[in-house]
Amino acid sequence: MNEMSTKFQLTADNYYSDEANREYLSVSQFKDFVGTYGRMGCEEMALAKIRGEYKTEPSNARHVLMTEWGEILTLFKRRSIYKWQ
Repeated sequence: MNEMSTKFQLTADNYYSDEANREYLSVSQFKDFVGTYGRMGCEEMALAKIRGEYKTEPSNARHVLMTEWGEILTLFKRRSIYKWQ
């Protein structure tokens, strides 16, 4: 059998799959192992994620940040309008 035909092919459909995580080391996986700013690495958690035994909850941080920025901009606009009247 041809070696190339048995290799895993990464596509847009399987990019976030457990199989892709087992075949390739992403930046997120690297950070899980070694850590990043404000978060220590954990090898056991990183391996559990690769095996599909550990799933993280989706974050709503972007929604919160956009909501806060929207409120700040609204307040800034109101203050600017009030200043010029």
